Amino acid sequence: MNTAISTGRLSTLNTEYFNTSLLDNLTTAVVVIDSDLGLFHLNPSAESLLDTSNRHRHAIKVTELFRNPDELLHAIDTVQQSENTVIFRKVEFTLANGTPLVVDFSLAPIHEFGITYYL
Repeated sequence: MNTAISTGRLSTLNTEYFNTSLLDNLTTAVVVIDSDLGLFHLNPSAESLLDTSNRHRHAIKVTELFRNPDELLHAIDTVQQSENTVIFRKVEFTLANGTPLVVDFSLAPIHEFGITYYL
């Protein structure tokens, strides 16, 4: 049975439904954030790229990973308004540790059990 358990800002989906093992085996960095911008899941590629750990994900919001989260916030706002997947090219970020990144990324809304996530 597929269920969602809401624990404040954090939500847990049945792994049978939200198959994190599939995401974890991708070589592309995948980040799933919740509607409060909290980190819901990072695959190992995302952990490496963003210099963080999936174990610590519930303690921080995605914006805390970057010194300059404005472009990311703009991207999230765009997707929230349009409800469509949007692709962004050559976006410059600086990680919290000072490491510069230039990335292409897509952002897609996912609605499950009345909860919105962003992939």
